Amino acid sequence: MPTTRCKWIARTIAPVVITLICCTALLAQNRPIPVVVDHVEPSNLHRGASEEVVLRLSGEQLDKVVGVKVKHKGVRVVRMDLQDDGHLLVTLRISRKAEPGTLMLQVFTRYMTTFAALPFEQPSAPSVRGELSAAK
Repeated sequence: MPTTRCKWIARTIAPVVITLICCTALLAQNRPIPVVVDHVEPSNLHRGASEEVVLRLSGEQLDKVVGVKVKHKGVRVVRMDLQDDGHLLVTLRISRKAEPGTLMLQVFTRYMTTFAALPFEQPSAPSVRGELSAAK
């Protein structure tokens, strides 16, 4: 009698265990890999410097990036190019009406989103130095 009960348990549980193992293996293959942005060049932008600026993002898993957005009035992403596995080029178009502040770059893959902050500053006034000469 114990043999029949063991066979019944084995026949009932085995398909469930096999299904769980297969599902776990499939989920492990499709797990999201986080994108890491370590560095952005140039490290800050100045208003009025140029209408289009190319940013170079350095980091990990940048080859998995499917898009980049920016949340700042007057600034938009016009192009994104993968340079290699560790670098991504992002071209921004900056309107003359864009206000200073912090640009938040939203870098996203199919599964995850990462943010990178970039200062967008008002250019400092150039210092004027000169010598006054007395009229003779």
